[in-house]
Formats: sequence, structure tokens, C-alpha cells
Amino acid sequence: MVQGQNLVTDNVSVVEGETATISCRVKNNDDSVIQLLNPNRQTIYFRDVRPLKDSRFQLVNFSDNELRVSLSNVSLSDEGRYVCQLYTDPPQEAYADITVLVPPGSPILESREEVVSEGNDTEISCTAIGSKPPATITWMKGDQELQGESTVEETYDRMYTVTSRLTLTVSKEDDGVPVICVINHPAVKDFQAQKYLEVQYKPEVKIVVGYPDGLTREGENLELTCKAKGKPQPHRINWLKVDDDVPSHAVITGSDLFIENLNKSYNGTYRCVASNLVGEAFDDYILYVYEQQWEREEEEDKEVEEDEEELEKEDEEEEVEEDEEEDLEVEEDEEEELEVEEEEEDKEVEGEKEEEELEVEEDEEEELEDEEEGEEEELEDEEEDEEEELEVQIQRHMREDRGAGGRGGGGEGGRG
Repeated sequence: MVQGQNLVTDNVSVVEGETATISCRVKNNDDSVIQLLNPNRQTIYFRDVRPLKDSRFQLVNFSDNELRVSLSNVSLSDEGRYVCQLYTDPPQEAYADITVLVPPGSPILESREEVVSEGNDTEISCTAIGSKPPATITWMKGDQELQGESTVEETYDRMYTVTSRLTLTVSKEDDGVPVICVINHPAVKDFQAQKYLEVQYKPEVKIVVGYPDGLTREGENLELTCKAKGKPQPHRINWLKVDDDVPSHAVITGSDLFIENLNKSYNGTYRCVASNLVGEAFDDYILYVYEQQWEREEEEDKEVEEDEEELEKEDEEEEVEEDEEEDLEVEEDEEEELEVEEEEEDKEVEGEKEEEELEVEEDEEEELEDEEEGEEEELEDEEEDEEEELEVQIQRHMREDRGAGGRGGGGEGGRG
């Protein structure tokens, strides 16, 4: 809002070719005259009268408090400062700047190459020509916002050309994805251009088993199909066997491989290789041929028999080992018993020897005792003999004494 003392107006932005409206408003007007002047200070309206002969200016409203004028089909030459003037003493002025917006022309979208191989870089440019002010450009790839590098060029007529360049590395997932150049400018909405990426990529390969549904068994047939998709479409599909040759009677028809009457010699890895202008890729199928069911049952029975025989053999060996262990234990027990018996015999012999020695000692003691007793008896006999001899001698002396006494008494009596 631009205002003088009691005078008010507004700046205006208008798109080229559209209509701008200028409003001169007065607060507390005292019947003063309102007029509108162009940037060259020519009177457009004096009160409700238009002196200027430009019919694009039209009176929208006139009152004591407002003079409102419209300008249709605005062009760049109309841009500038317009003057609202109030005839007071001194006069009052307020200024309304008209800015003319010029939308850019249709965006120009260009790419360095129309077709890109996966893994490579590509550059896309977007140009917005002849806008005022300069446009800004943003990029979208699908739902992803990307940032480009922009340059702005001003032309002689105060217009601007903006170019944005986007560089991106593409993958096979980008094929068919839209890249959108979005023009942002105050004069336009939803202004954009887009192109769809065209990306070439090497084949995607998958081997599909047509037959059999389940296990591959001896005597049966095998049918494989190689599914290959790329851009461009693969121009060559080859079948090979890794580290070996494909069986001589195998039938290869385009992308199909057929082998009949399977046997174990066909076991191995079969590879399908597909190629196009971008490169090549492959998928592997590992073939393992199983025995027929009855052969398998016989083999299982044979395995069971072998297992049973082995178990029986193991049982026999265990029994032999147990018998040997028992015999060994018996021998050990017998040896222990023999050792015990020998020890007992040795003990008995030692006991007997001790008893004999003891008996000898006892005999010697008895003999010693007998000798001592004999000596004692002899000593006693000698003592008895000596006593007897002493008694004899005593008795003899007594007798002698008695005899001597008798003889003496008879003599005395004779003598009387």
C-alpha cells in the first residue's frame, strides 16, 4: 500500500494481455478533486472524465472517496509508476507501480541422445524463452525431484531466457519413466514438458522346466525352455553344458532344449546364454538324474541288507570281544586266585616253618628244663645220698658210742 497524507493506492502486478486495476482512495475527503496520471504525468482521469484518448482505460468507480480505473490488454509499454493526485493546498500524491508479467513460451525439451544403454549417462535440457521475470526450472523423474544446472540470459527487450540441464545415469528400471521439466513463473501455473526415457538393457534370462514336473529319473525325458527378455530383444540364444559337451542326441530348437531317455551320465549344469546389442546374460539349470523307483527300492533293500549284515557283523565282533574280555577276566581271576593261593601257601610254609622253629625252641626249652630237672634230681639224689650217708655215719657213731658205754659198765661191776 502506497499513501500520501489522506491519499492511498496499491502497487499492481498484471500478466501481459490481462487487465490491471488502479484504485486511488481518499480518507476524510473535503470535496477535493481526485485525478489519475500515467508515468508520463498525462491525465488519464480527472474526476470521472477521461481526457486521454486511450480507450483501454475505463472508469470502474468514482465517488468522493475513490477513483478506480481499469487498464485492459496490458502490454510491457504500460509498465511504470502511475500517480494518484488530490487537489489540496498543497496537492497530495500517491504512487502505484504497475509491473507487467510476461509468461515464457512453451518449454523446449531436448536430449543428447534418444536411446541410452543402461549404466550410461544422458543429458536433457529444458529452455523457457521470453519471460519476465526469469522463470525457474525444476525436474521430476517419476515421483523423484531432481536438481538441474540453470543459466539465465537477458535479451534486449528486458526479457529473459532460462535453460536448465539435467544429467543422470540410467538403469533398465528407468525405461519408459517420464522425465518432466517444470516451469515456475508467477504468470503461469502447471507449465511443463516431459519426455519418456528409452533405455536399452541386456537380456534377463530364466530357464523354465517344461517336463518333468517332479524329479528327473532315469529313462525319462527332459524339456527346458529359455525365457529371455531385453531391449532390444535378444537376437541370439545358445545352450551349452558347463565344463562338458551337450549330449549328442540332445535336440535344441530355438530357445528349447530336449533330452530323451535320461541317465546319470547327463548330470551337470546346463546354461542358456542370451545376447543383444547391449550385452549378454545367462541362467543355469542343474540336472541330477535319479534312479527309477523300483531300482531305488532294490537299492534301498540292498542297503538295508548291507546295514543288517553290518549290524550282525558288529554284533558278532562285539560278542567275540565280550568273550575275549570274559576269558581275559577269567584268566586274570585265575591268576589272582593262583597268586592268592601261592601267597597263602607261602604263608602256610612260613607258618609251618615258624611252628617248627617254635617247636624246636620248645623242645630245646623242654630239653633244657629236663636237663635242669635232671641236674636238680641228681643234686637232690646227691644231697639225699649225702644225707643218708651222714645219717649212716651218725647212726654208726651212735652205735659206736653205745657200744663203748656198755663195755665200760661191766668192768666196773666186776670190779665191785
